[in-house]
Amino acid sequence: DEFSLFARMPSPKLNQLNIFLIVKQYIQPLTSSFENVSLKIDNKTYKKIYIMADEKQIRQAIGNLIKNSFENLTINKIKNGKISIDFDFDNNFVTLYITDNGSGIDESYMSKIMEPYFTTKVGGTGLGLAITKKIIEDHNGSMLVKASKVSHGTLVIIKFPVVKNNKQPLKSLKC
Repeated sequence: DEFSLFARMPSPKLNQLNIFLIVKQYIQPLTSSFENVSLKIDNKTYKKIYIMADEKQIRQAIGNLIKNSFENLTINKIKNGKISIDFDFDNNFVTLYITDNGSGIDESYMSKIMEPYFTTKVGGTGLGLAITKKIIEDHNGSMLVKASKVSHGTLVIIKFPVVKNNKQPLKSLKC
């Protein structure tokens, strides 16, 4: 199923969406369903952060990242596992920081993790991060994965151009 999805990724159907609300609504039901892992979302209220996005695809991308963090925490039996999602906003961009306190990603894999079919998971397809990266890029965003200096786990930084005054966002950006 993942291969079919990756091979036939539909173009996003872009609408002006509040990214904070989309992520918060997706995450809230999960906060109580993860056993031995706490899931926290930024408490700040960002009522007017809009991006041009396909809601279904954004939910899928965030879901893939949360799933990866959760699996890392549970497979490695991390006690008091934590996943947090924080936002930062300026006039041109919104940045999401997804952090976990898992075992992190081996530095030797870092350059390969977003390539299709690369996986370190038993039974993994190696498509989750590749699909996520494609979704983010199709939304004129960028994604960076690195070691978290604060939690000693993994930090994913996603950046999207914001819509200002009902105008189209900037075309592209880099983290």
